[in-house]
Amino acid sequence: MKQLIYIVPFILLSCGTTEEQELENTIEDAVENGMETEMVEIPEPESKTTYTEDCDNATFNQLLSEKQGLLIDVRTPEEYAQGHIPNAINIDYKNENFESIVDTLDLNTPTFVYCQGGVRSSNARDILMSKQFAEVYNLQNGYGSWEE
Repeated sequence: MKQLIYIVPFILLSCGTTEEQELENTIEDAVENGMETEMVEIPEPESKTTYTEDCDNATFNQLLSEKQGLLIDVRTPEEYAQGHIPNAINIDYKNENFESIVDTLDLNTPTFVYCQGGVRSSNARDILMSKQFAEVYNLQNGYGSWEE
């Protein structure tokens, strides 16, 4: 459903009225005084289509090699230091700044996530999907089952 609003010249009003009353008074005053008003349609925001897939090791590896995506290891820095999938960046899911860090990433880049066993990356996948990432792939059984 489209919303309609009126655009009118800005008019300063006296204090003591609510914002809704001020807007209503402004529109009424503009119409009564012969000022031109314009009706503008505001389209509803489009919902973005997103895609997610929980992948076994072989599928994850295949998609990772086919797509130009971002690979995120959501384990702790200590776990990451002990070994990780090549080209992965480490964004610790348990870090209190996880969501704000994720907010800096490109929503349109295919994004691959993994952890040690699949639980944290499933939670990270859900966060990415809620933020409208276009494509999110989760390694089901985590780094513990990774084979190149």
